[in-house]
Amino acid sequence: MVTRHRLVGWLLLGSAFVIPLRWAHAQESQGMQDGQHQHTPFTAIDLGTLGGTEASAVLINDRGQVAGSSATASGSQHAFLWENGRMVDLGALGGPNDSSYPNALNEHGQIVGYSGPAGQNGRAFLWDNGRMIDLGAPDDLYSFAAAINNRGQIAGYRVLASREYRAVLWERGVGTDLAAPEGASCTAIGINDRGQVVGSCTTAEGNQIAFLWEEGTRVALGTPSGMSSFVFAVNNRGQVVGANWIGDDGEAAFVWEKGRMTDLGGLGGTFTEATALNMRGQVVGLSYNAAAERHAVLWDQGNIIDLGTFSSHGCPMNKCSAATAINDHGQVVGDSYTDAGDRHAFFWEKGHMTDLGTRGLSSNAFGINERGVAVGYSSPPTGGSRAILWKRRCEHQ
Repeated sequence: MVTRHRLVGWLLLGSAFVIPLRWAHAQESQGMQDGQHQHTPFTAIDLGTLGGTEASAVLINDRGQVAGSSATASGSQHAFLWENGRMVDLGALGGPNDSSYPNALNEHGQIVGYSGPAGQNGRAFLWDNGRMIDLGAPDDLYSFAAAINNRGQIAGYRVLASREYRAVLWERGVGTDLAAPEGASCTAIGINDRGQVVGSCTTAEGNQIAFLWEEGTRVALGTPSGMSSFVFAVNNRGQVVGANWIGDDGEAAFVWEKGRMTDLGGLGGTFTEATALNMRGQVVGLSYNAAAERHAVLWDQGNIIDLGTFSSHGCPMNKCSAATAINDHGQVVGDSYTDAGDRHAFFWEKGHMTDLGTRGLSSNAFGINERGVAVGYSSPPTGGSRAILWKRRCEHQ
């Protein structure tokens, strides 16, 4: 099982993303109406907000706990934990007017992320048993907690006053710098239950080199292009996925295992990106085809599978679909554009892409657990966004 983490979810909703402080009961709808794809075997549950008009769910564990971010009544952005119909405001390190965002959630309900004044650099935090703990050191310019495993080990980074980036492993409240190569700045973005940390270091020449760190030893994953490589995720088998930069506007997705980096291949274009993988070594992400259209893809045992799109005649800016998460059953979630040009969340399984619908305008799915329960957001016609949980209609919580 790979600990859920999501580093880019807050960028997907834009800078206006918020989270308020209002307890809200979950509201169910029998498949969100969208005008064209109305029939779905999933029920959509509105998780509410913390008092504002915008919220998004980005992480879910196998206990059904959900983490995300919402606007408060005062307009601040706060991380939340939703469980058994109740949304809990995690607060912020500097008080209620500051913001907080979650990046990872483990099976014990521990959440890590960052918190600080709106629009400014923040500090890494751990939320555990109702308490938000500042992980940053007093002399940090800012810090960032990216991932947490089921042992409570946390990977991230801190930035010194000199603007130097230091990859950090926090354990039992103590942060340890993962020594960087001479002249390099490093960040850590993932960790598995074996304590293996992945990230990248930027050299003095400006190139990025992906790494795996374990028990004091740093292994460079290589840069076949001679330029830069970076990572997105690691599973408990020590398999790492990422991408190599291959020039202007070009990326090549890879999987790394036991010292060997393998190019995953693509659909014929010059850009592929691997964003997540499961314990079976199945990888999901996106690839551009020869027509420069972006499609969600699954890489499985050396084969690339185009997951398809809801659009039958082109897509806005050629961005047809993208996959964001996969569980150990090979169930995939992400988003796809429709013929009407609207973004819809999807659930893909065994060759079939199911439209999860919207609450009026758009939707996206960011996370999925081993029960096949997915989370994301949907935008209603009245504006804002709602944190959404999708489950099969036969499921009960």
